[in-house]
Amino acid sequence: MADRRVDSSRKSSPETASASDSAPRSRPSAPSSDPSATARKKKILVVDDSLTSLLSQQLTLGEDDYDIVIARNGKEAIAKAVAERPDLILMDVVMPAMDGFQACRWLRAFDATKTVPIIMMTTRSDQTSIKIGFANGCTDYLIKPFDSDMLLMKVRTHLGE
Repeated sequence: MADRRVDSSRKSSPETASASDSAPRSRPSAPSSDPSATARKKKILVVDDSLTSLLSQQLTLGEDDYDIVIARNGKEAIAKAVAERPDLILMDVVMPAMDGFQACRWLRAFDATKTVPIIMMTTRSDQTSIKIGFANGCTDYLIKPFDSDMLLMKVRTHLGE
């Protein structure tokens, strides 16, 4: 019969435990002075051909310290969305060169932008336009003139804030 004694010198105790025997211990670290360690601002692409609408949206969003990128039509929106990788897009419908519905459809076709929330912001309040917006891939729909609080609530919701 084999001797089955346990060598007590090999057992771990708090005094003899090696680093591999215990869970890693975390120590409080000093705040980092590295700017890349801080959270980056959320980037919002605002697409509208109306300067008045752009200014109104910028003023509303400026209250929450977002990084705002501007495009003036659907074609420019696609190029900027692919290059800038926004966290959210606010898109007008009626614009030159390419309307918001077409731009939304194109943005849903690119891997880089297919999951970015797109909020259509337009004066088109009829049910047909709203359905067309969602059929083309918009995430939400807001009628102009918009309420600033409603815009901020929708933006925060879609950004997960």
